[in-house]
Amino acid sequence: MDKETLLKVEKSIQNLNDKKSRIYFLVQDTKGNARASIRYIYQMAKVLKDNGYNAIILHEKNDYEGVSSWLGEDMKVFHMNQLKNRIYKYHLKIM
Repeated sequence: MDKETLLKVEKSIQNLNDKKSRIYFLVQDTKGNARASIRYIYQMAKVLKDNGYNAIILHEKNDYEGVSSWLGEDMKVFHMNQLKNRIYKYHLKIM
């Protein structure tokens, strides 16, 4: 491994140890309907966030309803990101 790659790996490991890295979770909009898979994702994200990690919930559209109606208000602590425009921009760069 060359020196530059080794430095990048060491920095990445240090970021993980310092809990600076972002951990993304992509969820679908359940439109207020309870889903076990979405509940599980939010629970994992909450455990990570409670332990100092930067857990971020990603969703596809601006009209995302969220899960507080069926999971409770404590799940509103996550930073929500809308992906639709970003995915299209990224996709266009690849092509």
